[in-house]
Amino acid sequence: MRTTLYGRVTAFLIVTALVGLTGCASPPTREAMLVGAPATKNYPYSVSVQTRGGTETSAMTGANVSNEELKAAVESSIVASKLFKSVVQDRNGDYEITIIITQLTKPVFGASFTVEMEAGWALTKVSDKTVVLRKVIKSAHTATLDDAIVGATRMRLAIEGAARKNIAQGLQASGFHYFVAENGPEHLAPEAAYEQGFGVYSARYGNLYTTRQLVQLFDRAYGQFKPKLEYWTRPDGRYVDPYRPQAVPEGFATADEVIADREPHFAAARRVFEELDVFVFTFGLTEGWLVKEDGAALQLAPGVSGGEFDTDKYVFWNARPHEVAADFIAFVDRLRSVNPKSKIIVSVSPVPMIATYENRHVLVSNSYTKSALRCAADEVASARPDISYFPSYEMCTGSVNGAQYYTEDQRTISQTGINVVMKLFFDHYTEGKSRRSNVRALKIDVARETADAAKVVCDEEAIEAA
Repeated sequence: MRTTLYGRVTAFLIVTALVGLTGCASPPTREAMLVGAPATKNYPYSVSVQTRGGTETSAMTGANVSNEELKAAVESSIVASKLFKSVVQDRNGDYEITIIITQLTKPVFGASFTVEMEAGWALTKVSDKTVVLRKVIKSAHTATLDDAIVGATRMRLAIEGAARKNIAQGLQASGFHYFVAENGPEHLAPEAAYEQGFGVYSARYGNLYTTRQLVQLFDRAYGQFKPKLEYWTRPDGRYVDPYRPQAVPEGFATADEVIADREPHFAAARRVFEELDVFVFTFGLTEGWLVKEDGAALQLAPGVSGGEFDTDKYVFWNARPHEVAADFIAFVDRLRSVNPKSKIIVSVSPVPMIATYENRHVLVSNSYTKSALRCAADEVASARPDISYFPSYEMCTGSVNGAQYYTEDQRTISQTGINVVMKLFFDHYTEGKSRRSNVRALKIDVARETADAAKVVCDEEAIEAA
């Protein structure tokens, strides 16, 4: 009898303890999800916030992030950080931020609770419905027994942390961004659209490494140049555009689809040229491949991401400094024929070459290429008004830095290097920041956040996989 009674009492105590440790679900609060750090830039625009996909906290579902609390937390974070001039209601702002919670993963039990949150963020200019940002943001936060003994409290803290980090990343991404004219079909989710090449660049033209590619893109978009080569085939049977073989990752089912996709693509490119305020171009390479028949500049060597290597059809070309400058100046004159007020910033890529077609070591080719591009950049900056040179190349490669801005492979720019370079860029080229010099700056409203740079395809690396 005593054993049974003792067992019942023990069970009762254990259950009571578990109830006490578990507790009742409590909803995350807007105050705990607030991001209060000052923004590194401030916009003179108003913004409204819309939220969807949230769930109310209940006894059945446990703690959750509600639309109302998320909206309030984002609005309060914008006000606290001063990212935008003001927050307004009912879509009456200059811009609109939309956040859709797509996933909130919560643990069932454990000493430490890790909650993962996934949300789609979009920033839209209200006046013309231009989508400035479309991005899926993933965040996670862990709450341990040191944070709270009671399970319900620990869960709430984990959810609040994941939401707070998501808001921080979302607002950071909603800051400086580049103009995107080719957003993709509306039915595509942001992540799917991005994976298909939409939003990686202002339009789906891929990397423009040479100034010859750049000026020919303009001519092709306006019907002034129509290359004879229209498509390539890949080993998997898919078709690609020879002038942007990796910009559309999935390729095309037929040659006709390649050709048909060019019209909306060129329309988007024309919109970029005609509506941009500031054009930022990084001089990347002097080496490239041309189609012998008409001199069309290719993005990659034939046979790397499509087509076949054939020296009867294609010719290697290594541009001289005056050719690089002449092509860019020709582009500037074309650009200003459709956009007279456009301003231009040029730089030279600090990323060293990974391969060369010249019969010499890649280090020698790299030395020539960077020297030629730097000379050309200096020439174009003084050849036309409102062209500014930004010294990202010197900042990363200067001997005073001892290569500290490169990662272990001595080719990739480290996050520290990116942060330093972009801070200087924002200080000199954006509104609302005090500058340490009297350099006459071009004012920009939008520029790309560096965190997204990881998604940009480096075509040179495809050479090793070919």
